[in-house]
Amino acid sequence: MVEQPAFGLRLRELRRVRGLSQAQVAGASMSPSYVSLVESGRRTPNAELARALAANLGVPLTDLTEPVPDAPAGNRAHRLELIGRLIAARSARADGDGGLARTELESMLDTATLDEDEDVLWEIRWELAETLTDAADSARRAEVLGELLDDPLTLESPLLQARVATALAAVAREGRTPSQAIRYAERAVAAAAPLDATTPERVRAGIEILLACGESGEWEQGRATAEELLAIADDVPVRLLRGLVNWTAGSVLFLLGQPGTEAYFDRALELIGPDTDVRTWMRLSRAAAAHRVASGDLSAAQPLLVRARQATDLLGGPADRNRMAAVEITAALARDDLDGARRAAATMEDTAGQSYPDQPRCLIALARLARARRDKRRATDLYHRAASGYEESGAYRLAARAWREASAGPVVEDGPDPHALIMA
Repeated sequence: MVEQPAFGLRLRELRRVRGLSQAQVAGASMSPSYVSLVESGRRTPNAELARALAANLGVPLTDLTEPVPDAPAGNRAHRLELIGRLIAARSARADGDGGLARTELESMLDTATLDEDEDVLWEIRWELAETLTDAADSARRAEVLGELLDDPLTLESPLLQARVATALAAVAREGRTPSQAIRYAERAVAAAAPLDATTPERVRAGIEILLACGESGEWEQGRATAEELLAIADDVPVRLLRGLVNWTAGSVLFLLGQPGTEAYFDRALELIGPDTDVRTWMRLSRAAAAHRVASGDLSAAQPLLVRARQATDLLGGPADRNRMAAVEITAALARDDLDGARRAAATMEDTAGQSYPDQPRCLIALARLARARRDKRRATDLYHRAASGYEESGAYRLAARAWREASAGPVVEDGPDPHALIMA
């Protein structure tokens, strides 16, 4: 027997857990607006429609019609306490006190028991993973995300699977294992397949595929994803994601030799400004400048270089300054401005602590400068260090290009310069 509003509330809960849209739950037998009315309790479906809703959800009808027992008062109070502590941890992180947020979240997990509310514990783990991103503790973050990926709640929901696998792909990419990043990103894309093509989690999964393919040197693996994302880019509801699609897909297609990719960077710059996400805007400005330099359009690159340098000086850390210096070295060498390249190199800090792929890219820029200065011994050493860095990360195609350039010079094969392009 269908009783409202309990039926509608349960329908909404199960639909969200499975990451389905109202249109997907509606199927062919009703409209999405009718599903919305049922979820709000303003319509009561007959037995036939109730069975159709359950079938579209992939659950027995009893999961929607049988009453859920009320939690004991003590459990409810404990749940509210957990939620209160979670909100406090989020507030601490938002206020810049990531250390306090991490301590509180770790404490909540340390004292958790098997009978805790699984959805609240899921949120605690996810918040901890996000906090660990801020703290740059990739090892602990990978551990927490691994636990989430195996969580039963995650396994029941395509949306949650896609979200967690995408996050793990980013950790692997930042941890110098691009091949593993591709595997996680592919898992995220597969998990997101039931979702609408413009769902943010599905779009983020596709973007992570492009980043992993671009940074591993396996650009051809990203072609289909790039084309699919560009086809739906204008319909993606989140402005920032629309910009990221144009940036990353444009980068992969550029590496594949497709002409006209500057239009994708121009579109990304229209969508991502300082008011959208200031740090992403800084990185995109630098990437757009690098793209124009790599394309040989030095006049268009110049204003982008100025903007990117100003943003980097204002907002960037050591890694950002090194990335910027590498782009400026490449641009100066393209103009035969050896003094300008030297000045840019003087702003670069020690590359030893840089992560992949920044370190080998910076080393390639320095190697090209050394070669231009006829310092053959230094150039050879820098090329070899760059190639070894690519090899250690499994980016063998990029390593091979670095080795060839070390022995034969920069013009050793046709196609764009992959060392000069920045995708993130």
